[in-house]
Amino acid sequence: MPPHQARSQATRDAIVLSAQQNFAANGYDAASISQICRHAKISKGAFYHHFESKQVLFLEVLGGWLAQLDAELERMVSQGLGVPETIGLMANLLGQIMEQGQDQLPLILTFWQQARKEDVVWEEAFAPFDRYRTYFADMIQRGIDEGSLEGINPELGAQTLISLVVGLLLQSLLDTESEGWSDIATSCIRQVVGSWQRNNGTA
Repeated sequence: MPPHQARSQATRDAIVLSAQQNFAANGYDAASISQICRHAKISKGAFYHHFESKQVLFLEVLGGWLAQLDAELERMVSQGLGVPETIGLMANLLGQIMEQGQDQLPLILTFWQQARKEDVVWEEAFAPFDRYRTYFADMIQRGIDEGSLEGINPELGAQTLISLVVGLLLQSLLDTESEGWSDIATSCIRQVVGSWQRNNGTA
């Protein structure tokens, strides 16, 4: 990569990192472009060279977070384990996200809060839910086909997993005094999947 392109990419990365931190700490409305620029140590001119508005930057942050999540899910699937074991790894991923607490969880809540106010953010933040429902329904169906799962409707099972994840994330955000949310989340998901397994095995 030529030096000028490397500098440009480094500036863009600094803006995105600063935005992540400011959105998580202050929420979307309170996080100003001036704050983001100051923390990134760049000028407003540099900001507008890369992003035409705070909303565009916000969508960039959201898209990057979802892309990272998708990549982690695909990495787990690529290991070639059975479906219960794969979902068990995904439960561990949720636990890791919860362990990051101060960085990631408030940012997730900010995504959801802003989605209620702006249609374009709603589409970016909640459209993936349909994709994840299909993703997990297909995964559960594979588990039924391979003989590791039984007695579960794939669509309802997928909705159950997503609802459980969202509920656990919200609880951990609201109940900041409690500890051990990572272990709780992992155990809850493993228990649910375990109840779907043939002969009531465990994930």
